[in-house]
Amino acid sequence: MDPEAKKRFRKPLIILVIIFIVAGVAAVPAWYAYKELETRQAVSKAHNYLVEGDREAAMAEASKAYLNDPEDLEVLRLIAEVYDGVETEHAARFWKQAFEISGERSDLINATRASIASGNIETAEELLKEMEARDIIGTNYHLFRGQVAFAKQDFQGALLAARRAIMTEHPDMRAHQFYVELTQLSRDPDIQQEGIAHLWELSTRRDELGLGALRRLAGSPNLTQKNTEDIIRLIRAHPEVVRDDEMLALQLELKLPGANEELILTRAIQYFNTDSPSEVLELGRWFNQMGQPAHTLEIISEEEAMRREDLLLVRLDALAQLGRWDEIGVVLQNPRAPIKEEFVRQFFLSRVQFETGQLAKAQISWQRAVLAAGDDPEALWYLARKADILGLREEAIVALNKLANIRTERRKAYDALLNYYKSDTQQLAATLQKMAQAFPEDRSVLNDWAYVHLLLKEQVPLAVSTARENLIQDKSYLARYITLALGYLRMGEFEAAQELLQSLPIDWNKAVPRYRAIYAVVLFANGQDEQANALLNQLDTSTLLPEERELLQQAIISQ
Repeated sequence: MDPEAKKRFRKPLIILVIIFIVAGVAAVPAWYAYKELETRQAVSKAHNYLVEGDREAAMAEASKAYLNDPEDLEVLRLIAEVYDGVETEHAARFWKQAFEISGERSDLINATRASIASGNIETAEELLKEMEARDIIGTNYHLFRGQVAFAKQDFQGALLAARRAIMTEHPDMRAHQFYVELTQLSRDPDIQQEGIAHLWELSTRRDELGLGALRRLAGSPNLTQKNTEDIIRLIRAHPEVVRDDEMLALQLELKLPGANEELILTRAIQYFNTDSPSEVLELGRWFNQMGQPAHTLEIISEEEAMRREDLLLVRLDALAQLGRWDEIGVVLQNPRAPIKEEFVRQFFLSRVQFETGQLAKAQISWQRAVLAAGDDPEALWYLARKADILGLREEAIVALNKLANIRTERRKAYDALLNYYKSDTQQLAATLQKMAQAFPEDRSVLNDWAYVHLLLKEQVPLAVSTARENLIQDKSYLARYITLALGYLRMGEFEAAQELLQSLPIDWNKAVPRYRAIYAVVLFANGQDEQANALLNQLDTSTLLPEERELLQQAIISQ
C-alpha cells in the first residue's frame, strides 16, 4: 500500500476508534443507570411481596437488588426488614450495616432491637452506648436496657429499667408489655399485683394501649366476678373494639356464675355471616376453642365439610372433642374427602388409631405424617404443635428433630427440644452438643453445654476451659460465673469457686433456685454451713435437675 493510501486509510480508522471510545465512555453511565433502575424495580417488588406476606419472594427480589449495590441504604433496610422475626441474627447484621452508613436514629434503634432479639447482647450493649452518646434516652433505651438485664438474669435490673421505660413521656405498648410480663414472673406477690394494678390503670384509656391492657387482663388467672364484669363492660364500651374483642367479652361472660350459655352462644353467631364459608370457618374454630363442638357440627354439616378442606378439618376437630372416632375414620377413608395434604390425613388417622387403642398402627401413621411433611417447616410445626397439645411428647420430638435439620428453623426447634428435656440431663447434654456444633459462636449455648456436662462429670477439662473463656469474653452474665464455679467444684478447687462467687453484688436469696443451690454447695465445700443452710431456707428444689439435687444432697450430708 502506497503512503498516500495509508494516510487515507489511517484517518477513518482514527475516527472509528474515537467513536468506539466515546461510545464506551457514554455506555458507562448508561449501564449504571440501568442497574439503578433494575435495583429500584427489585426493591419495589420486594416491598410489595413483603406487604403480601410472601417473605421468600421478597428475599429473592431484595437479593437481586443487593447484588447490584450491596451498600444501597434502602436495600440494606429492606433485607433487614425481611429477616426481622425470621432470622434475627441476619436482621441485626443488616440493620447495623444500615446504621453504619446512615448514622440515623431509626437504624440505630432497629439494630439494637434486632441484636437483643438475636441474643447478641454484647453488640446490643455497644449500640446502647451509642444511644447514650447521642442522648437517645427515651422509652426505647430503657426498654432495651431492661431486656439486656433480663438476658443476663438480672431480674431486679430489668424491672428497674422497665419501670423507667413506662415512666418516659411517650412509652409505647412494648414497654408496658415488658414491664407487666416481668412483674408476673416475680415470686413476690406484691410485685405481681403491681403489674396487674398497672394494667387496670391502663384499661380505662380509650386508645389501643387501653384495649391491649383489657385483652391482657382477660387472660389473668383468679379473676373475681366483679373483675370479669368490669372487663366485659370496658371492652364493650371501647371505641376501637373489633370482632375478636366482642368474642372475648362473650368468652368471659360464659365464665360468670349463672351464665345463660345457649343465649351467649346464639349471640356469638350474630357476629358472623353464616352464608360465608370463611365466616363459618372462624365461628367453628371459636366454638371448638370454647369447648362447644356440638355447635360446630350444627353450623358445619358433613355435606358442607366435604366441599372445603378447612371446613372439614374444623369439623374433624369437633368430632375429636366429642370422641366420635369411628366417624372420623369413615371420613378419612372416603376418597371424596378434600384433604389435600397427606401429612394432615396421616395425622388424623394416627389420632384415631391412638384413641381406639391401635398403638402400633398409630405410631406407623405418625411416622408417615412426618415423612409426608418432608422439609416443609409449616407442615412440621403443625405436627409438632398438634402433638404437644395432645400430650404426645415422643411424637412432637420426632417432628422437632426433623425441624432442627432445617437451617431457618434450627434454633427455634432446638429451643423447643430443650423445653421437652428440661428434666432429662442426658438428653439436654445430647441436644446442647448438637447446638454447640450448629452455633459455635453462641456463648450462651456454649455456657449451657459446659454447665450440663459438668453436672454429668463429662468432658470436665474442656467444659472448664469453655466456661473460663466465656467469662473472659463477658463478665456480665451470672450464669457464666455459676458454670465456672461448678467447674472448680468438679476439679476440687473449692476456694477458687468461693472466691469467684462471694464478691458478686448479688442478693442470693432472690436468685433462681439453680444458682442458689450451686452457691450453697460452694459454701458447704468451704465449711460455711450456717450461711449455706440459710440460703437453702424455702428453696424450691422441684425445678432442679436430678444431678443438681444429688450434688446438693451430698453437700448437706457431708457438712
